[in-house]
Amino acid sequence: WNVMLASYAKGGELQRAKEVFEKMPIKDDVSWSTMISGFVQNGDFEEAFRLFRELRNLGLTPNEVSLTGILSACAQGGAFEFGRILHGFVEKAGFGWMVSVSNVLLDTYAKCGNLSMARSVFERIPEKMSAISWTTMISGLAMHGCG
Repeated sequence: WNVMLASYAKGGELQRAKEVFEKMPIKDDVSWSTMISGFVQNGDFEEAFRLFRELRNLGLTPNEVSLTGILSACAQGGAFEFGRILHGFVEKAGFGWMVSVSNVLLDTYAKCGNLSMARSVFERIPEKMSAISWTTMISGLAMHGCG
C-alpha cells in the first residue's frame, strides 16, 4: 500500500493517492507522512492541515517526517497561528530536540515574520553548528531587512 501511495504522491497524482489512502485497512506512520508531505509538496496546504488534524483527532502521534511536513506547510503558506500551535505540540511531545524539526520551526517563524520566536528557536537548537540552522536564520533576518 505505502509504495503505491508514495508513487502517486510523488507523481503529483494526489487524488489517486487519496483514494488509496482511504482504502487502506491500516494506516501507519509512513502512510500519514507520505500523504501530508505529498500535499505540502504540491502546494495543497489546506489538505495537509486537514490530514494532520485527522491524524491528531484519531489520537495518533505524528512522527518527525509528518511534523516537518506540516511545519513546512505553515512556513510556505504563512500559517503563523497553526505553526505556533504546532510549536507547543512539538515541545510537549518531546520533538524539540530534533534538529530537523527545530530547523523547520525556525523557518516557519522567520517566513511568517516573527523574528523574535525564530531567534528563540535558533538559540535552543541542539547542534548550533548546523549549516541549515545558520542559513535559515540568516535568510530570515535578510528577508525582513535585518541583514
